[in-house]
Amino acid sequence: MKVLASLLAVCVLVAVVTAAPTCPQYDGSTPVFFPDENDSSSFYECSNGRSVHMVCPTGTVWNSNINTCDWPQSRNPDLTTLTVPVLASLLAVCVLAAVVSAAPNCPQYDGSTPVFFPDENDSSSFYECSNGRSVHMVCPTGTVWNSNINTCDWPQSRK
Repeated sequence: MKVLASLLAVCVLVAVVTAAPTCPQYDGSTPVFFPDENDSSSFYECSNGRSVHMVCPTGTVWNSNINTCDWPQSRNPDLTTLTVPVLASLLAVCVLAAVVSAAPNCPQYDGSTPVFFPDENDSSSFYECSNGRSVHMVCPTGTVWNSNINTCDWPQSRK
């Protein structure tokens, strides 16, 4: 019986270890994401060597093709047929409610909600907090940081 219990404990440990993705030790300028193989509506974001489990907004699923939460019917689109309005919608889909702080200091540890700061000198970039450090991020070409929804957005949409 002890052998069976030990074997079961090892199997559970292996399952837990293999479920969490291996992240790079330090964050770069491009975030690293992994899908949650057990739940299509969640994913992992790497933060200084640690994987942080994130949940997509209700009704959306993780789309590894574009590294964002997306509508289920859009998960495997033919990207050559997407129009500008559709692309704008995709940019806005993964709105994970974030707390924006006017203070330049980031929280020491990441929580389940990302923290962002606008780049006061460049409207097409922003800072994302990662374990007490701010990481400078650049929006895709043609978009600007929109602090109202904490994502890059088309300039005409920013109010």
